[in-house]
Amino acid sequence: MEFWKIFIPSLVAIFVAFGSHQLAVYRQLAEYRRKQRTEYLIGAFKALMMNSNNPNMDEAVPALREAAILIQFLGTDDQARLMNDVLEKMLSDQPASLDPLLESLRNDIRKELKLEPIDRSIFWIHPKKGETSEL
Repeated sequence: MEFWKIFIPSLVAIFVAFGSHQLAVYRQLAEYRRKQRTEYLIGAFKALMMNSNNPNMDEAVPALREAAILIQFLGTDDQARLMNDVLEKMLSDQPASLDPLLESLRNDIRKELKLEPIDRSIFWIHPKKGETSEL
């Protein structure tokens, strides 16, 4: 009888410790995934912002390629569709607007960072060469 008085509480303590550990590992893994996804999507957002409407295609194409990979891998289904639409239009020499994609990325990133949404359009600054001193 003395055995059961020690064994059962010990067994319960082991299960509670194991369950707590598993939950902590799950939370850490979920936080790591969220952080990685957010960092990559911020990188894609920056690449698209910095290189959209860039007349120097030698700079713009690698950044667009990297952003497309990240968005198709880590973005939402809607973001992947928007990226696909942009790429299809660009490949067929049609004008393509990145604004809907950038707004979706911005809203998704801000939501992940628990920031309030922005209802404004994307604001572009593309100074011409030599005109940056006026900004």
